[in-house]
Amino acid sequence: MLPISDTKIKEIRQATAQDANMQHLGRIVPAGWPDTQLKVPSAIRPYLRLADEITVQDGAVINHLKSHFACHGIPAVVVTDNGPQFTAEEYKCFAAEWDFKHITSSPGYDQANGKAESAVKQVKNLFKKVKKAGTDVMLALLALRNTPMEGRNGSPAQKLAEPSVLPNAMEGLYTAKKKQAEQYNQHVCDLPLLHIGDKVRVQPTRVELERKVEVVVGVLPHRSYEVNVGALNIYRRNRQHLCQLRKAGH
Repeated sequence: MLPISDTKIKEIRQATAQDANMQHLGRIVPAGWPDTQLKVPSAIRPYLRLADEITVQDGAVINHLKSHFACHGIPAVVVTDNGPQFTAEEYKCFAAEWDFKHITSSPGYDQANGKAESAVKQVKNLFKKVKKAGTDVMLALLALRNTPMEGRNGSPAQKLAEPSVLPNAMEGLYTAKKKQAEQYNQHVCDLPLLHIGDKVRVQPTRVELERKVEVVVGVLPHRSYEVNVGALNIYRRNRQHLCQLRKAGH
């Protein structure tokens, strides 16, 4: 949280009491957002897209964390403030179920969670610069994530991309993949390579009804070939879709 004077807090409370939309939100949020848009007063419907952020229900915080963990992996330690959403029993169960250690900072002492406070300050300053310059905020965030961090090796993007899979898990995955490849290779064999001028019969597509005899006119990477279809048309086909015709005398 940012430092704010008692006078400023009083001004905010007075402005909130005089704002009709804030009064609507003050009644809706504590009880929970309605399940349909029609039940939401028209004046505050624009806030619906922020319903997960404007809430006092613990489930919203947990759902956001689950989404981030699913993308980037479950951290070993999560540090938060002492907000009610983080001290609730539901959050404790979430931490136990997802197997991460939860540490809270000292109440009323924001510096204890200095890394988070510093990151918020950095992003806020970035947004001010973006607004002033009229540039794309997403490109600015991309540049921030690609900027090396002081005292750390690499940028935030590089740290997130570092492999975090346990060695035993990697060994098991490699063994399973090797076994799968061995079983597959028992029933397959490499088809002979084709050359320009070879006559082939092309496997028909869904719209075609018969295999046509064509001539190979180009050899491409990854076992792909170009075949001459008709007078001017050249199609690209994989080797498995081409049946080589035997030459006369073979």
